[in-house]
Amino acid sequence: MEPVGAPPWSRSRTRAWAVAVTVVAAAAVLIPLVRAPAQDSFPLSTYPMFTATREPVASVDVVAGVTAGGDDTRLSPDVIAGTDEVIQAAALVGRAVRAGPGQTGQLCRDVASRVGDPAVVGIEVRTDAYDTVAWFRGHREPLESHLHARCEVPR
Repeated sequence: MEPVGAPPWSRSRTRAWAVAVTVVAAAAVLIPLVRAPAQDSFPLSTYPMFTATREPVASVDVVAGVTAGGDDTRLSPDVIAGTDEVIQAAALVGRAVRAGPGQTGQLCRDVASRVGDPAVVGIEVRTDAYDTVAWFRGHREPLESHLHARCEVPR
């Protein structure tokens, strides 16, 4: 029902505005259908983080404790980075590796100073490459390792 005293063109203007808003909203929803699948955007997602083709080998920057027998020992985020946050510890290691030998050497010494496990005699900062499918099948040995820094744990 039109308000009393409304001009005769207001109804058609309101209808045109509603049609325009509907067309724009429909276009916003449908536009992802004509974009490349790797372009991810609101309001529809193609979830490229799950659907994109991945390389079969993944490289991971790690800080590992080494025992006297040469075995690797997992270190906690607290020992690696002084935090209980796994992602923060991983980011710290990645930044050190990208920064180069000076930073990886310093990270190695910092971690070595925090190690409390008497079985750990050394620290290694390295990049390990894994076959991702084999890893999930239980083959946890890296395909290759690139050593960035090695240091002893002070006693």
